[in-house]
Order: sequence, then C-alpha cells, then structure tokens
Amino acid sequence: MISRDLSQNYFKGFLVIGMIVTHSLQMLTVPQGVFFAFSVYINLITFAGFMFSFGYVYQIALCRTKNRLSVCFN
Repeated sequence: MISRDLSQNYFKGFLVIGMIVTHSLQMLTVPQGVFFAFSVYINLITFAGFMFSFGYVYQIALCRTKNRLSVCFN
C-alpha cells in the first residue's frame, strides 16, 4: 500500500488559502496601492507553488509505479 505524502496536502492547502486571500483583495480594493501589489505578489507565489507541487507529485507517482514502460529520472 502506498502512503500519501501529507506535507504536499498541507502545502497545497496553504496555497489555496493564499489564493483565496489574494482574490478577495483584488475584488475588494482598487487596482493600485499596497494591497494590490501584495495580491499580485502572492498570486505569483501561489501559481509557482502549484506548478512545483504538480511536478513533485507527478514525479512521485511516476517513480512508484510497477509499470516497466515508465521511466524514472533520478
């Protein structure tokens, strides 16, 4: 049985909370000033974080498979 990597679940949960906060700031503030700059900055971090998380989880899934046709780059 393959165990889940709970750290990735916590990481993605943290990214979702950041995304909700930044989208709320973008909806409730004018598109200029400190809050808007903060929301753009956090949006960039959350997008990069989700891309990293997808690649990390994909690599784990690829390397743990029993299929001989898959290639694991280590």
